[in-house]
Amino acid sequence: MIFNNIKITFLFYTPYECTAIEEYLENMAEAGWLLTKIKGPFFKFKKIKPHKIKYSVDVIGKISSFDSKRYAELLDYREYCIAAGWNFVCQASEIQVFCSEENTEIVSIHTDEKEKFELVFKASLRGKLSELFITIMLIFNVSLQFSSRAEYFLSSNFSIFLIFMTILLIFKDIFKLINFSTWAIHAKSKLNEGNYMPYNTYKVLKRKNTFLIIFSLLTILGILLFIFSENYQEQKSNLIILTILFAFIIMHPFIKKIINETRYSKNTKLVINTVNILMSIFLIVFLTTRVIFSNVYDNNNYQGLPYSNLDLTIDDFTNTEVSDESPYIDFTKSIIASKTEYSFGKKDTFFSYTLIQSNYPLVIKFAEDRAINFLNKNNFNLVEINTNLPSNIKVYSSSKNKYFILVSKDKLVEIRNSFKNISDDDLLNTVGLKLFSN
Repeated sequence: MIFNNIKITFLFYTPYECTAIEEYLENMAEAGWLLTKIKGPFFKFKKIKPHKIKYSVDVIGKISSFDSKRYAELLDYREYCIAAGWNFVCQASEIQVFCSEENTEIVSIHTDEKEKFELVFKASLRGKLSELFITIMLIFNVSLQFSSRAEYFLSSNFSIFLIFMTILLIFKDIFKLINFSTWAIHAKSKLNEGNYMPYNTYKVLKRKNTFLIIFSLLTILGILLFIFSENYQEQKSNLIILTILFAFIIMHPFIKKIINETRYSKNTKLVINTVNILMSIFLIVFLTTRVIFSNVYDNNNYQGLPYSNLDLTIDDFTNTEVSDESPYIDFTKSIIASKTEYSFGKKDTFFSYTLIQSNYPLVIKFAEDRAINFLNKNNFNLVEINTNLPSNIKVYSSSKNKYFILVSKDKLVEIRNSFKNISDDDLLNTVGLKLFSN
């Protein structure tokens, strides 16, 4: 982004990629842009005559990110750097940037490679520990969703997409942790051998940022596509959830800036920032989990599935005196599965079922495992039984709760009833004929 001889770029980095940042800034200087400020991943430059400038990105190891504004403790150090031929440019969180003209005689800021490694390692480790904590929370969130009922998120495009992106984020964070650990082990080994400590190059950093940009654009595009592929009711729900989440993401840096610029003590800032991080994690986990488990609509919204199109209703088991005029019907469909919920009646004529259909046998198998595990944990004691239905249909029964699950390669139906005058065999035969005959 360029305007009025000012250029703003963005680059995601960590402290152990400091030499890659130096290479990037030197390339920008040769292209005619001088760094003036860094704010998070945003780099601000001003237009200059293209020439070579030497940069040094110094990692602040002794000052916590909660106290990064305490410039007084850095004045003596900066004076030393100026005396050594460096000009102070800016400070961003845990790094300081110095520069010098190419032909100026300068002294290296860091002469002890082992000391520099300790500073860089500790500064990078703080960020990686935060990422590790968030990764653990994301894994917990996904495992919670996978251990519960599957039909709600299997039949929602937005929920499928959200879980998919969460899993990608987990793998991305794990990859970054592995990359950092590999660097730390390799660098430590080189230093023990008396060699120069290796760092990531700008080429590697640029490749990583390209991946992050593509990932972010695909995420935004995917969210929009999946939101508007749902029905109107879920579109509104998803938009509200994303509005809250994005509003919080936008406001978060400003909240953090106010906290850091206010004259609180170090311990008070530490407590406030910790609470802020925990609230962020709670909000993300709550909102994403809510999307998965709140897939319930108005009874009058059948999403294009009127009562007359249902293959199985209570009318298939009762006489004409029982009129099914106002049943509960819920139908949702995603790119991998559809879900139909039906229930009607009371006392001795209650009947309900949940039908999942998919062209992918693995999806049905996943739904089967989740349903049986969930119900057995709630003391339904489901067991597979022999019936006179075709051999490709498995039947699980819970005589205690009048609960049945019928499974084929492309369908799964959970049935609950309170019929007194209909035998289990007759009920299963009717269900098999109505739902599994085609």
